[in-house]
Amino acid sequence: MYLEKVWSSNGKFDYKIAKNELFSDSGFISELKKFCSSNGISAEDAGAKCRGYFSSISGRYTYNKAFWSAMEYFVRTRIIGDRNNLKYGKKNLMKLADLAKDNLLVILPNHKSVFDFMILPYILATELSLFPAILAAEVFDIFPIGCIFRKTGSYFVRREEKDPLYFIVFKHYIALLLKHHIANLFFIEGGRNKDGGYSEPKLGVLKYIIYGKERSHIREDILFVPVSISYEFIPEHKIVVSEHMSQKRKHILKSLIKYLSFGEKFGNCYLHFGDPIKLSDFFSKSKGDSGMIQNLANKVMNEIKEHIVVTNTSLISYTIIKIGKEILPLDKLRMNIRNNYYLLRKSGRDVKNIDLKNIERHLRLMESKNIITIKDDEIHVPKSSKSALEYYRKNILHFFE
Repeated sequence: MYLEKVWSSNGKFDYKIAKNELFSDSGFISELKKFCSSNGISAEDAGAKCRGYFSSISGRYTYNKAFWSAMEYFVRTRIIGDRNNLKYGKKNLMKLADLAKDNLLVILPNHKSVFDFMILPYILATELSLFPAILAAEVFDIFPIGCIFRKTGSYFVRREEKDPLYFIVFKHYIALLLKHHIANLFFIEGGRNKDGGYSEPKLGVLKYIIYGKERSHIREDILFVPVSISYEFIPEHKIVVSEHMSQKRKHILKSLIKYLSFGEKFGNCYLHFGDPIKLSDFFSKSKGDSGMIQNLANKVMNEIKEHIVVTNTSLISYTIIKIGKEILPLDKLRMNIRNNYYLLRKSGRDVKNIDLKNIERHLRLMESKNIITIKDDEIHVPKSSKSALEYYRKNILHFFE
């Protein structure tokens, strides 16, 4: 990884520089004064709160080569394991390298796993020497994860925050990133989707990106890059399914510790880098439409869903749930899987990773994950496993609707 290419084409960008620039920015000062006047708050009190909010939001970029070497080694050896587990089209990915020279990139993936935070940036860094500022939820802002993420340039958002001052700071911080020509990466769905499907796109950060371009008088176009992510096995699928069933969030460290301690593997991770959506084109077509940002978000989300790679696990899970029996003959399952495979292929879905000749081998893998059991040429679906099958089924359910 080439550190001289990290982040900013306008010189170094670190915490002190960001803080000084933001709090001396005329637009920020003007907006803060208006807020204080409208709400009867003293400038001193508002300034103190804003400085606290800035500290909680901002990244702590480091240019330390030892840190970046250690990060690369850790993600490669402990998270990914085998580079062959990562499946993505290099042709589309490498196009981004040229586009990044004259445009600002905003990378917009869907969100399946906490490991998305490490896998996607790893690919961008090692393939393109692209180091985007990554937006993370405050749940990640715990020691030591938060400290490490901040050093990579990640910044944080409090989803439940109600204070308008917080979002004034947050909005201007994003504008500052754009001013310094730093690529952004955030998950268009917000948090991880817990039911295996796809959440409605979130609009807030998109609004701030567009505001930032106008506020900082950015000449370059902004390109929104949809990235479709799917896993053969979500490393923390048991935790995600449990959260969905109970509607209670479990501590994020559980996913990481379990994965690192017990060696659970996600199998293959599939990524599709979609064609960038130009903000300029979208503006010209929308012609001042008040729903422009919603339409942009919907287009990104539709592109993500359209190019999701069909995995063996999702196809098998869809087929088992579709048949609707707790015990089914292996031969019948094979036949139905084959039929669904050809339906997907006919409709132009990405099924090139489906291995019809080795379905039984993949069923054994699913059995090892306690999703199904195999007895005497029959597939048994325990009641306790139906939620996991539903989760993987919903990865591709939209292809059949």
